[in-house]
Amino acid sequence: AAAQASYNGSADDKIVWYANNGSESFTEYTVETGLNYPGQFELLDIDGDKDLDMVSAARQGDEIKVYENVDGGYVLGLSLSATPNGSETLTVNPTSSAVFDVAGNAASTSQSNNTATLNDKAAPTITGNSLASDNSTIAVTFSEAVYNTNGGSGSLQVSDFVFSISGGSATLASTTPSSISVSSNTYTLGISLSGTANGSETLTVNPVDDSIYDVVGNEASTSQSNNTATLNGTNYVIDFDGTNDYAYVANSSDFQPNNFTVQAWVNLDAFQNEDYFVYRHKTWFIRLSDSGTKIEGGVRDDTGDWLYPKSTTTPTAGGGWYHVVLTFDGTGSSTEYARLYVNGSLEDTESSSNHDLNSQTVKVSIGAKINASNVVSNYFNGQIDDVAFWSEVLTASEVTALYNSGTPLDASSNSGNYTSSSGLVAYYKFEQNINSETGSHNGTNSGSSYSQTNIP
Repeated sequence: AAAQASYNGSADDKIVWYANNGSESFTEYTVETGLNYPGQFELLDIDGDKDLDMVSAARQGDEIKVYENVDGGYVLGLSLSATPNGSETLTVNPTSSAVFDVAGNAASTSQSNNTATLNDKAAPTITGNSLASDNSTIAVTFSEAVYNTNGGSGSLQVSDFVFSISGGSATLASTTPSSISVSSNTYTLGISLSGTANGSETLTVNPVDDSIYDVVGNEASTSQSNNTATLNGTNYVIDFDGTNDYAYVANSSDFQPNNFTVQAWVNLDAFQNEDYFVYRHKTWFIRLSDSGTKIEGGVRDDTGDWLYPKSTTTPTAGGGWYHVVLTFDGTGSSTEYARLYVNGSLEDTESSSNHDLNSQTVKVSIGAKINASNVVSNYFNGQIDDVAFWSEVLTASEVTALYNSGTPLDASSNSGNYTSSSGLVAYYKFEQNINSETGSHNGTNSGSSYSQTNIP
């Protein structure tokens, strides 16, 4: 076979290709009709398929064009379902008795040189994620290796991702990850939160526009699936070392009403006789008994007499969390009652006639005993959470509801049998502070630390 290109010296903007099959008869193929005054040609195998292609330049318009010789083959259209990812092999064969040569020979339905690998057109996607239990990081996994340039190179950076959050109480301190690390196709991103998550927040992570690509340059969409996680509700407790740690709340008459309830969740690291969970000097307390084997409440009247309801439960160090509640019914009737509940059950009731609550101008202490002279003693060794004080007597069913089978009920909201949230004077959840969830009785921490844990 022979081939040549023709330039006839005219300004007809036309390029013609002449081909034959070995005879003296040539077939004319018009290659171009729109090149402005074509004047130079080069015939060479540009694409390496062992046939001649053409490069042509125009004498006007500064144009250069390349024309690929497809050997007179057939260009077949494809109808694909879904997007190819580059792993598909396409095979094309003649159907039976459908393709013939000039002599009438039928092409075989089984051919060689008839397969091609489809080009990867699938954008990388997030296929899954994993959130750390403390909400500090989220790991996102991509469907393939990814880069931060469309040329198949460049490591991803924190600026290639963006966070958003909805619901709950925590917010994002930054929408950009605080850190990034990679293992295979999984990227672990640091999360900076403001506030404490309550478990109702939804975190979403997406690629930034024009930032994440696969090896052939397909760009990841800024709207993904498998890219959301519900934050874990976190809980902090206040931790006392039994040596010199404590917290306190300033004096207020709000802490000595005629009727009251005080609760605490406690976890003992060690037994030390007469260690106090909560204490108001010569008014009321909850502590370990003087023998150190029981939990004991105390309510003092204005004559110096005490009511000491004591648990039948014997707590153990390392034995888990105990929900302890002391109520005092001092309505001024002929008999007043002090009741002690442990883990939702009434364990003891002490009563006395005309037991009017003593009046003191003193602090409320948590994790120790503070007397009227501000001398601190009887330090508790362990953790305390959810200290609450009500200006009313909670019923047995309300105490059971607050215990909630060992998972604390939020005292600031009524739920089920618990209906006394409006009676809360102060409520301390110790979310890295001694602030009250209700009222204005914020406290002060003296040496205690906060640790993140769940109850039970």
